[in-house]
Order: sequence, then C-alpha cells, then structure tokens
Amino acid sequence: MTHPLRKLNNKSGLMKNVLHWQARARIFVLLLAIVTLGGCVTPPAIPTFTPPSLPSFTPPTIPPFTPPVLPTPGTSAPTGAIRLPTAPKVTFTVTIPPATPPEDVIYLRTGWGQDIRMDRIDKLTWQADFAPPPGVPVTYGYNRNGVGYEASEEITPGDTEADWHQKRSVTANISQHVIQKDEVKKWRWLLNEPVPAKILPETTLFQPRIEGWTFQKGLAVIDYWWDIFRTNGETEATVQRILKDNANYVQYSPTWAVEITGQGIRLNKSAGYTYPDDAIRYEAQTARQAGLHVMFRNQVWMELPNEEVTRSRPAAWWESYYQTRRQYLMEMAQLAAAEGIEAMSIGSDSDTLCAFTSWGSAPPESIEKLVQDIREVRKIYSGKLYYDFNPGGLLQDTFEIDWAKWEPVLAELDFIGISSWKGVSSHEDPTLEELVKIGRA
Repeated sequence: MTHPLRKLNNKSGLMKNVLHWQARARIFVLLLAIVTLGGCVTPPAIPTFTPPSLPSFTPPTIPPFTPPVLPTPGTSAPTGAIRLPTAPKVTFTVTIPPATPPEDVIYLRTGWGQDIRMDRIDKLTWQADFAPPPGVPVTYGYNRNGVGYEASEEITPGDTEADWHQKRSVTANISQHVIQKDEVKKWRWLLNEPVPAKILPETTLFQPRIEGWTFQKGLAVIDYWWDIFRTNGETEATVQRILKDNANYVQYSPTWAVEITGQGIRLNKSAGYTYPDDAIRYEAQTARQAGLHVMFRNQVWMELPNEEVTRSRPAAWWESYYQTRRQYLMEMAQLAAAEGIEAMSIGSDSDTLCAFTSWGSAPPESIEKLVQDIREVRKIYSGKLYYDFNPGGLLQDTFEIDWAKWEPVLAELDFIGISSWKGVSSHEDPTLEELVKIGRA
C-alpha cells in the first residue's frame, strides 16, 4: 500500500519533468528565432543626409555715431547741445612789490600743495584761474618761481615752511565767478629797498698777489638744489644777474647729505635739497658758457645735534668715516676736473662731514688722513684747493684759527677761504628795524 505523502511526491516529480521539458522547448524555439533573424533578415537601406541650403547672412548697415556738441564750461550752449553746469572758477589777481626781479615768474601755491603758474598782466600784476570744489575754503599763498617757502611772500616774520601758504583763504561759488584780488607787500629774504652792495676796489691791503693772481670778484649761490632751477630758467637768470654786477666768479655749493648709524657713516645723494651729479654739471656748464670762472665750495650737510658730533665712537666707526670722506672728495674732484672748475674746497667748519674732524671727537689721526685725501685728490684734479673757515657768533666775538692743528692740512692747499657767519648785531634778538639800520650804515 502506498503512503499518501509518497504518492504526492511521485506526482510532484512527474510535474517537475513536464515543466523541465517545456522550458527546454522554449529555449530551443528562442535559439531558432535568433539564428533565423541573424542569418536571414536584411536591414533597410538608410539614405544619406543632405542639409538644406541656408541663405547667406548680410548684416544691416549701422550709421556712424555722431556725438552731441558739448559747449565749453561757463559758455552758452548751441541749440540741441547738452548743457553743462558752469565750473566754480576763481580768478586770482595779485600785485607784487616793485623790487621783484623782472625775470621772476609768480606761482600760486594752494593749501593742497598745488603749484599754479600765473600769467603776467603787466609789470607788477599777475593772474591765474583755479577751479576748487564749491563751498570749500581753499588756503593759498604766492611765491617766486615755484621755489616755495624760501621765495614766498612774507605775511609775518614768523611764517614757517609748513604754514606760509595757509595764511590766505578763498571759497568758490557754484553760481558765481569769484574774483580774488591780493597784494604781496614783501617777499621773504628780499628787501623792498635792496641795500646796495659795495664791492671794494683792490688796495695795498691785498698786495702783493701770489703768482700774479687777479682779484676774484664774484658771488656765492645758495647751497641747495631743486629741479625747478633747471626747468624755469632760474639758473640762466642767476648767471645773467651775476654778470650784470660785473663779477667774474661764481661759487656754487653742491651739497650732499650723510646717513649715520652706530656702525658707520655713508653718503646720501637723495635728500630733498641735495644735488644730483647732472645738476652740478648743469650749473657749472651754464656759468662757464657765459664766461664766468667757477668755484666749488663742496659741502656735506644735515641737521645734527652737537652731541652727535662730539660723542665717543669705536675704531670701526672711524674707519667707515675715513672711507666715506675719501669717497666724497674723490667723486667731487672727478666732477670738478671734468667740468673745468677752477678751485674747490676740501671741507669747511660748517660741513657735517668735516665737523667730526674740525671740532668733533675724531681721533688725532683724522688730520693725517685728511692730508692723505688731499694728495689723492691732486692725482686727478689740477685746479686749486682750499679749506673754508667759518667765523660765527655775535658782532663783538673774536675768531682764531687753531694753526697748530691745521698747519699740516694748510701746507697742502693753495689758499684758505673765509665764509663769515658772524652776526651783524651785538645782541641775540635784534629787531628788523635795527638790522635794516645796520645794513644801511
């Protein structure tokens, strides 16, 4: 007797067999279909694609742009023009002292540091236009040749380099043309009634002259350089003024500066008042071409407190000092030789570089090394050499050269110079009236 579950299992096996053969039949039919499609079906031909023809593009013609007519600011606009607002212009008109040198050009300096060259209206009247922002006060002042403080108007004797161009003020008006009229009553360092200079004739006090030297009659030019001296004709005008005074010599003082540290000292040619080499050459050539003899009062200068000059320093610092002094003198000698300079100084009492030797704390060997410097200069420069002494103090003060100290140096030179900085008054604080009286005496 067969067990019921067993019968079921047998039936299940039969069903599995039937399903198995059915699956194999389907696989066979599928394979047959694939073989038939792969071997007998030919795909249809695909035609070649030809893009349609496009017409050529012709860009439209753009007419040229014609800008609108713009009127000059402050004038009426033509019909159809864009109208601009009137500029807030200020016209400055200034009258200057009759003592102003006729070759001078007057400049307007604003509180913002702008230098505006003015136009001459007549002998004593100058004019310039300026358009500052409306409603904003503008300070200003006048000066000669764009030099600045040194040639500026003197509002008060106490004017400083920082405030001389801030003593006057004007405010522009957006709706009105402002006319500003001023008068310069006096230029700084230029008297309205110049004191006539008396050039002494030759006397027996100067006889006999060594080696037949002629009397040297000339003027010394201020000892700093600004590029405007080249561009505004100042150098040429100065030379002509010297010739007008019947002088035959001019002394220039090409000035350099120095930088001092605890380790040493070195030259500085880039300070605001120093001479570039080409400026030294330019002044010398201008004077010589006009027929003047030229001398160089060489100078290294900067503001130094006395204690900086007299303080004790190590030996290495002094070696740096000697090298810098030699470098300076040799460079100036090369310039002097190239430009035909008749004489040049190897130092002066007021010279910053020489001060360490003349009255500072330099070791005694400094004089000996200066003698060696002079001998090296002689190898490249054939002109005359001198040292410039500078008497100072009040009118009654005396001045004595320390001959024992300077004898070795002076023995190497051709002559000595005396540039007096002695006061003309017997007391420290003379009034302007006193000074004028002394000058006219």
